[in-house]
Amino acid sequence: MTCRKNFLLIAAMFLCGNMVFGQSNDPVAFRINGRDIHRSEFLYSYNQYAQSSAAEKSVEQYIGPFVKFQLKVEAALQARLDTIGRLAEHVAPMQTHHIVDEDLEAEAHRYYQQLRQRVEAKGGLVKPAQILLRLEQRANKGKIADVRRRIDSIYTALKGGADFAMLARRYSDDLSSARNGGELPWIERGTVLKELEDAAFALRKGEMSRPFESPEGYHIILLKDRCDFLPYDSLREDILTYVDMKRLREKILQPELSPAVGKEKAYTNSDRGANNKTDVEIALERLAQKIYREELLAYEICNRMVWTPATTDEVGLERYFKKNKKRYRWSIPYFRGAVLQARSKKDLKAAKKALKAWDYEKWDELIRSTFTQETEKRILVRHGLYRQGDDAVVDNMIFKTGGELQRHQELPYMDVYGKKLKAPKSVNEVKSLALADYQESLEEEWVESLRHIYKVEIFREAILKTEN
Repeated sequence: MTCRKNFLLIAAMFLCGNMVFGQSNDPVAFRINGRDIHRSEFLYSYNQYAQSSAAEKSVEQYIGPFVKFQLKVEAALQARLDTIGRLAEHVAPMQTHHIVDEDLEAEAHRYYQQLRQRVEAKGGLVKPAQILLRLEQRANKGKIADVRRRIDSIYTALKGGADFAMLARRYSDDLSSARNGGELPWIERGTVLKELEDAAFALRKGEMSRPFESPEGYHIILLKDRCDFLPYDSLREDILTYVDMKRLREKILQPELSPAVGKEKAYTNSDRGANNKTDVEIALERLAQKIYREELLAYEICNRMVWTPATTDEVGLERYFKKNKKRYRWSIPYFRGAVLQARSKKDLKAAKKALKAWDYEKWDELIRSTFTQETEKRILVRHGLYRQGDDAVVDNMIFKTGGELQRHQELPYMDVYGKKLKAPKSVNEVKSLALADYQESLEEEWVESLRHIYKVEIFREAILKTEN
């Protein structure tokens, strides 16, 4: 199976051509607070969505999300965020187009065929998206357990229907892919971590992996696409750049490489092709820059109005968690409690009695004040959330996995105190996931309020012409 051609992008280019040749071919499709939005911008945005999302929406179904996005843009414009200098600095630069002669093009084609043969022989290409929670090589057990809990919570949310791209943007520690909803470039075997490679190549398109570990941390992979190799046109600019970097151009022009000519060929401008971009290319680039800038504005206004305020709204977050507890049930049970090691049974009993008298949320305070450096010689207490495999004592006494415990010579008496849970008791145990959901809920409420502030006009007849 080979990759399908990018018909959506081709459609966008034709549509941008219509922009150049006349606005009558590019009617107003939306009007938000008096600001006209043409059909070309909507279709281009739809194309971007369709290429990056595993879920599928028709043009009609995409109208709602597009209106929500444009309401955010309008709010940002009314707040004059478009005057922030740093937004202009991040507008994507125009791409450089090569002036290419026939021999250079031929060399690029030869290199493409070599690449194709190598990649296909190794099993083709895959395009995954990932959520990565980084873990330092020398992380302590507490940090490891915390990252495992977080990745399990994210996985449970995804299995329950949460949007992969949204969670990637909020949680993934791979910032370069997170801003694109976790999406990674096309990869071939031998170019990434083996654990990532094995997981990605084992998936079918649209399939998601379970959490897995690599030297970088814990990953969840969603396979966006796979193919034998990419079409030449999609790689042409990169290949030509590579050819230039390797100074193959100079080699091509050497007399000995062209014995039939007998001397270096003189290339004219007509041989090399036009130096200027076409009207379609210029229009497409301008449209891409406009939409990219609008995405920055929408992100900035959401950050100011919703996301940042939500991070300090502890009362609101607690209220949201209590109302939606069922959403955060774990796929596997956890033990929330303490692991105790003591010199004597008497010390062990005293430690458990002290823990019973305090709420779990205050155990940190109790341990700091009661189990001092002196008592640590007689009693050792550690506490937290544990899943099977995190702690040998918990595995033996709570999860009943069996196996002989290795007892500390000076603290031979061991016990546990706490509860085995199927769902978190406190928002702090799933805070990052609950906070993201809370932010999303507040964002929906805020966008809905914008509908009452800004007049929204939708011209469906103009929009649906794109499906003809």
